Amino acid sequence: MNLKRLYQAWLERLVLIITVATFVVWPFTCISDTLFKVSDYSFCKHTVNNQPIGSYDDSSSIDVRVGEELCLWLEIYVTRMGLIYLQSHHSLPVYAIWGKDGWLNGGMHDIGIKPENWIKQQDGILTKSRKSNDSGFTWRTRTKKKIISSGKYYVSILDANRKSVSEGEDGINVCRPGIQIKVINR
Repeated sequence: MNLKRLYQAWLERLVLIITVATFVVWPFTCISDTLFKVSDYSFCKHTVNNQPIGSYDDSSSIDVRVGEELCLWLEIYVTRMGLIYLQSHHSLPVYAIWGKDGWLNGGMHDIGIKPENWIKQQDGILTKSRKSNDSGFTWRTRTKKKIISSGKYYVSILDANRKSVSEGEDGINVCRPGIQIKVINR
């Protein structure tokens, strides 16, 4: 009789451990994995059909008129964990924060996959991810900023947890594209 109670208590604890692991721990491990990486970016004048138009060479200073918009075009690679996040939340936040000369000078805004994008493009996204070797897919987006003064402009890219995102295949470097701007009065 005692052995039966011990076995019953052991089974109840095992079920509790499995339940906690499944519903409490596992979702957080999915979120802590990389949801996406920045595979390409370009500072440009604007975008058409999700392609950069009038790209700038970000290794040199560029001349811009006061009030002109500067656009940062991004191509992100959404990983399998990002797809799982997207399917469960119907969105995938990609946060952008503009900065200038080492100071943040704009609010954080979401340039990622919004619920309305997911609803419209769900079938295409799922088809792309099924054809991919690692269940990932690419997504193109952009962020814009009106230029009012000269300086070194940069954009910090953050994930759903508001953590810095890596760029490239190795995933080592933090993605913080920057460009030197010289304002001209013509």
